[in-house]
Amino acid sequence: MKTSRILILAILLAIKSFGQDYPTPFVIEKIDSAKGTKDELFVKANVWVAKTFVNAKDVIQMHDKEAGKIVVKGLINTKNFSFVIEYNYYSSFLMTIDVKDNKYRYSFSDFIFTEWVNSSHSDIYNQSFESGRPKGLSGIPQKVWDKIQKNCWTQAKLMGRDLESAMKAKSDNW
Repeated sequence: MKTSRILILAILLAIKSFGQDYPTPFVIEKIDSAKGTKDELFVKANVWVAKTFVNAKDVIQMHDKEAGKIVVKGLINTKNFSFVIEYNYYSSFLMTIDVKDNKYRYSFSDFIFTEWVNSSHSDIYNQSFESGRPKGLSGIPQKVWDKIQKNCWTQAKLMGRDLESAMKAKSDNW
């Protein structure tokens, strides 16, 4: 009897671990400390944006040194292969960076599934992650939707960690 309870518990835990529960809303936020004045941290954040995004001028939506705020609109590509066809699934997001003396905050929010593209077709959705998996005639299979969410979550977490490293790096005083 005891072993059957343990076996049932192990099965339930294994089933739960297959799916990832993401928060609703689909948001990542962190507040952390870093040495430096508001202006110094603002410069570090700007340098990070310039190094991280291909064309920083195209993605920066707001850049206010006085307020210590940068807002970036980015795009994450999730690739998926079906038979011999490569599909590209694009999701946009907003990243907000706020700085003040010895402290900064970043958040990733407003994840929007925008479109999917292959060599012969594309569909535009513009549907928030909170709305769930796109359905309909050319909807997205659940397995692919799970992959898109996981990739966006992972990429945002990696960008966040990279920003944290940049904010804590020593200033380049030469």
